[in-house]
Amino acid sequence: MPLPRSTTSSSPHPEHLSAHRSPVSSGTGTGVQVPLQSMPPILAGPVNRRNPHRFVAKVAQLVEPFLGRKRNSGSNPNFVAKVAQLVEPFLGRKRNSTAGFSFVAKVAQLPYSGRRTTGTAEVRQMVALKDGSEVEDGRLDRLVQFDERSRAFGVRHLVGAKKPRGYSWSCNNWLDQGSEGACVGFSMTHELAARPSVVSGLSAQFARDVYWEAQKIDEWKGGSYPGASPVSEGSSVIAGVKILQRLGYIKEYRWSFGLQDLMLSVGYRGPAILGINWYEGMFDAGTDGFVRIGGDLAGGHAILCNGVSITGRFFKLHNSWGRNWGVGGDAFISFADMERLLHEGGEACVPTVRLRNP
Repeated sequence: MPLPRSTTSSSPHPEHLSAHRSPVSSGTGTGVQVPLQSMPPILAGPVNRRNPHRFVAKVAQLVEPFLGRKRNSGSNPNFVAKVAQLVEPFLGRKRNSTAGFSFVAKVAQLPYSGRRTTGTAEVRQMVALKDGSEVEDGRLDRLVQFDERSRAFGVRHLVGAKKPRGYSWSCNNWLDQGSEGACVGFSMTHELAARPSVVSGLSAQFARDVYWEAQKIDEWKGGSYPGASPVSEGSSVIAGVKILQRLGYIKEYRWSFGLQDLMLSVGYRGPAILGINWYEGMFDAGTDGFVRIGGDLAGGHAILCNGVSITGRFFKLHNSWGRNWGVGGDAFISFADMERLLHEGGEACVPTVRLRNP
């Protein structure tokens, strides 16, 4: 997903934005069109776009046993009671009822102990992280670990007083971490696969190995690697980049402290590995390709930032959730949202001396 031509006039390789998707709609059996972008973010996944009626049917099956119980039953929490009230009218209807879309939208807005309802009505178990916290979505297991000595290794002096420019560093490898943790390992691997120094042949298993090695040297006990005790998920960006250094893929890395540093480093030095908070509103990109802060905090994520537009005032993100996420696996985020995320304990690590073949 390259950047628009207008992002820079100084870049020797201006690139174009390949696709701004038009609003997507999904129809029912009767031909009624319901704009998906107007529905809650958790309904934007590909499963719901293909068959939202399946979600309705599964929720109906889940709550059917509770319909005859008292609403205050210990085995019948408030969420189930509310869903039961919503689904009751549909139990006798055909699954392709046009009212199903309205039901899906209402269910999506119901609170459920801070957890997120998935497109298949699956209730996920909380995932224990190494720092003692928990997340519902196991993919969000970036942990915060800062070394005060890093303040002496800022990237600003390497770019000096240059004028910010827009630039996109291509990465033609879109790894998918699936439902597991390891975002630290996958973001590191995407950095290696990106220009300006491309390492070829990198796999998801390589990314997991980087993640597991990072877990062995971060500040918390345990991990998810074979033989780890206690078993838990998560690691930090600084641990991941130290593993890349040990493996010989990079000789030096620096840090972007603030929005201006990130603009300059991505514009001139190369991609940055971000460690940032991830909010509910960021799980799916909008029809314009942007992710936006919204909803509750869902966890921490490590992700590659491989482009910046000065005129458009946004960064480009290269995620590890497969090609079906965002726009072909990538998304944009505004300067304003990025600045907030950096101020919330976010970090941006920039490898400055890279090697293709260690």
